[in-house]
Amino acid sequence: LDGWRSTLAEFVDCHFAGKVRSVKFWGRPNGPLAEVLAVDRPVNEFRGNDFRQAELLDTSFVMGIDLDAQCWPEGPGYIRLDGLGERLRRVRAEVIHWTDLEARRDALSMLEVLQKAYADQGQDDLFMHRATLGRSYRETAERVWDLLAAGSDSEG
Repeated sequence: LDGWRSTLAEFVDCHFAGKVRSVKFWGRPNGPLAEVLAVDRPVNEFRGNDFRQAELLDTSFVMGIDLDAQCWPEGPGYIRLDGLGERLRRVRAEVIHWTDLEARRDALSMLEVLQKAYADQGQDDLFMHRATLGRSYRETAERVWDLLAAGSDSEG
């Protein structure tokens, strides 16, 4: 899959293998037909899916997808976080005190993307490849991921 947006699709007990690049899965109907569909189906059923053989590149799961109901690939490149909203608040409070202005700007930008794309969209649990964000500022991005993961046993 490459560049696909599953705004109205449901996935139950699906197996994903190979590269899944620039794909976005929604936990609730989204887009032009969402209001019509949401009357009868307020959520997109998304459970029992197996991503263990998939390479998830720039792939996101938003709007209430239950991460515990899926099987995920493992490895140091992936990160899984619960309580994203609180983690973002905690890390933002630390980052604003950084004295390296460029690193602070990049880190705050990354946190803003996570806030808008996930936490503000009803997705308080996150699973993604760490390289998805911060490609142009890798060292700072790794520092932010580590701060977000602090206190979590969920990192893949």
